[in-house]
Amino acid sequence: MHKERTLKQWLIIFLILFLLVPFAMIQVMLKINQHLFLKPVAIESISPWFKEDVLDKAYMWKEKAWQKQLNEKATEMHLGIRLYDEEGQLLTSNIEKENIIEPYQIHSDNVSSNYVYLGWMIQEYPVYDGEELLGVAYVEDRRPLPNKHSYSSSIARHFNDWGGLIVWIGLCAIVLIFSAKFLKQKMLQPLIQFQAATNKISHYDFHFSLPTTPVKEINELSHAFSMMQKRLQESLDKQETMEKERKLFISSIIHDLRTPLFSIRGYLEGIKHGIAVTPEQVNKYVEISYQKANVLNQLISDLHTFSSLNYLEQPLHLNKIDFTAFLQQIIESFHPELQKKAISLKLYIDEAVFCEIDDYVLGRALHNLIANAIQYTPNNGEITIDLCDLKEQRQCLLRIADNGPGIPEADIAHLFSPLYRGEKSRSRKTGGTGLGLAIAQKAVEKHCGTIRVYNNAAGGAAFEMLLPKISS
Repeated sequence: MHKERTLKQWLIIFLILFLLVPFAMIQVMLKINQHLFLKPVAIESISPWFKEDVLDKAYMWKEKAWQKQLNEKATEMHLGIRLYDEEGQLLTSNIEKENIIEPYQIHSDNVSSNYVYLGWMIQEYPVYDGEELLGVAYVEDRRPLPNKHSYSSSIARHFNDWGGLIVWIGLCAIVLIFSAKFLKQKMLQPLIQFQAATNKISHYDFHFSLPTTPVKEINELSHAFSMMQKRLQESLDKQETMEKERKLFISSIIHDLRTPLFSIRGYLEGIKHGIAVTPEQVNKYVEISYQKANVLNQLISDLHTFSSLNYLEQPLHLNKIDFTAFLQQIIESFHPELQKKAISLKLYIDEAVFCEIDDYVLGRALHNLIANAIQYTPNNGEITIDLCDLKEQRQCLLRIADNGPGIPEADIAHLFSPLYRGEKSRSRKTGGTGLGLAIAQKAVEKHCGTIRVYNNAAGGAAFEMLLPKISS
């Protein structure tokens, strides 16, 4: 799992790499250079020679041959020597300048660049024999002073001069290559993948993979694309489903409208062409046509209600209503149908329940559910309606159950689909338009409620409706 960092943090990391890594490596290389390429050089002391060959031979200072030999040896050793006798007379000297103490100077004309000259400081050495002064010797050490270390080869010398710059350039190049590779793989390539994803989206293709990188902003963008991909795919699937339902809905409407129209047209043509010759036959044809026209009117009314709930998204006109009294009023409107089939309707109510509803819209839902129960309840059957106050959930539960034949298991999942035709529950022979339960579901959902259907263990079907309630 990549550890996410923001783009700002990555820039700081790369900046630190550019600054610290070359500096640290240069220090390492300098240490290696000192240990591998440089060798320490010691300066030989002239004190033993000067004491033995000069100071201890004060008795020979006035000899010309010895003086010549001394000057040659001193010049060879890069030493300046000046000798005075006991009276201060100059005996010999290879020091050209008269001043005794000179400032520090750097001379590089006659020596290698590996050497520097010390400022020539003349030191005085008086020579005594007991308490008798024999003379005074002045020595000037003009030997070239080597640096602290001497390079073992020209390669080492060039490395010392240019190695740091070469190492710095090389390390900067490595860091730059690494940074460029990181930017390409972790930033540029994901952006190219996003571009390809947008091209696929424009062609309604939502099957694409999205990158993940250590860059937080890129991952957030990838997550946003993933959410958009999911929502668009869901929207496309929903649109395809709705298109299929729309085509099925239109074909079902055409069929449901054509059947009664065809019957009405057939009976009217029978009257027109004299097939019905007696008044009784004519009245029969007219009565049948009137019934078919009522079916058409009911179908068109249900289509209008269903379209308003499902497609037009008309706002509800909510009012605070005593739901208990509202339910009893609807039940009373079915008194003739109940008496006609000798159906016993039992109503169980805990206490008065108040809801905020659109009485017309929800009234259509309750009307359709009770009518459906009456339709499938046999003569001398029984319908039970329970209204419970679920105080803790701030909801009310309405249950409408019959003791009819029940609903085939294959039809339960599709029972609220508009114009669905099951083996029994949606058969046009039993009456109804096939939209009543679909209207009931849409009406309940618009009131932020839920509805479900199941078969009773003792037989018959039961519809349960949950609605939010308000305090009285």
